Amino acid sequence: MIRQVLILFCLIITMPAIAQNKEITTPSKTTEKEAEPQIDYKQMGAPMPTLKLRVFHDTAKTKTGTAIATTDVVNSEPKRGRKKKHEAGHNTTGGQVNIADYKKFVTNDDFKNGANLVVMMFNPTCSHCEDQTQLFEKNIFLFKKSKLILMANPIMWDYIPNFAKSFHIDEYPTITLGTDSSDFIGKVFIYSSLPQINIYDHKHKLIRTFAGEVPIDSLSAYID
Repeated sequence: MIRQVLILFCLIITMPAIAQNKEITTPSKTTEKEAEPQIDYKQMGAPMPTLKLRVFHDTAKTKTGTAIATTDVVNSEPKRGRKKKHEAGHNTTGGQVNIADYKKFVTNDDFKNGANLVVMMFNPTCSHCEDQTQLFEKNIFLFKKSKLILMANPIMWDYIPNFAKSFHIDEYPTITLGTDSSDFIGKVFIYSSLPQINIYDHKHKLIRTFAGEVPIDSLSAYID
């Protein structure tokens, strides 16, 4: 009995010391940096996500193996009536452009021209996408300042040359054709139907999303 009392007494007097030691050795919690809020790029008013587009260049018609650089394609006016110069491998200033000078990729900065930007995500083997592209082609005169980006999934790259040829993409400097290299589609696609057309204002803020084929009357209000 006395032995049990002694053991209990020892436990009682050592408990504060154990608790104190535990308090000392327990590491203090570090202040963790709050996670940055995730941007929902599908919401109206959201900024355009990082754009890196692998651009298709059609050099098949050039006689010298050279053609117009992407910077000219993005920023110049429609080149009807200048086709022979382009086929001869000349730019709009009359100088030859070596194919090594081509931009293989374009980014957000290549489309900062103070106008709305139209981005169509499409599949080059989709009939609805073909119809929508043809509609844009017939009404390309509406694009005075606005630019049109035709963006496909990277796995569709091999289909792009035939698509470009079918719709004479090289004849329209306001159109940039290529494949997504920055997961742009993954961030903005609403998984409804193709094509999907996103309209961004001059500050590259999302102002409208269309899914499926869209009549030109619905689009013209957003084209500068």
